[in-house]
Amino acid sequence: MTRDERSGMYCLQSSLAFVNDRGRRVAEPAELVVDLGNAMLLALFAYKPEVKKFVSRSRIQELEGRTSAGKRLPVIRPAEVIFMDAYTFRGQPVLLLENRMRLPGHGFLGIRFFERFRVIFDFRRSRLRIAEPLSAADTRAAGPDCSRTVPGSPDATRFLCVKSR
Repeated sequence: MTRDERSGMYCLQSSLAFVNDRGRRVAEPAELVVDLGNAMLLALFAYKPEVKKFVSRSRIQELEGRTSAGKRLPVIRPAEVIFMDAYTFRGQPVLLLENRMRLPGHGFLGIRFFERFRVIFDFRRSRLRIAEPLSAADTRAAGPDCSRTVPGSPDATRFLCVKSR
């Protein structure tokens, strides 16, 4: 994790992949702002050219969502969203933010990611530690739309440590 000096926001640098309904996978390195106040899994800054290109290459149809006030919200719904080549979320909407913001990175990683795991933010060492579910009950509680996909992943008692540059 790194802290952006201008905004004060923490960012996680990792890989991000989308799989469309035909099984086509596109992946890119991404810098995502950690946003525990964001109710979504992922919101991307669609106004940034590199993000727009990534979304276009995924060949996932853009849908139109609406806020309760009737404001238009562009959304895509990949068959799978994969973070860090390890964590797969199925059927979750991804918000495409079109209004420019003075924030670092390519988007927000929201609470829908973090609520699936036990997470430790180690700000002194700039690390994010993500614990695997410890029991079958914990795995069921994580829900059917989330799974671990990396062969040889850490056992249930260890943490996966992600350290940014």
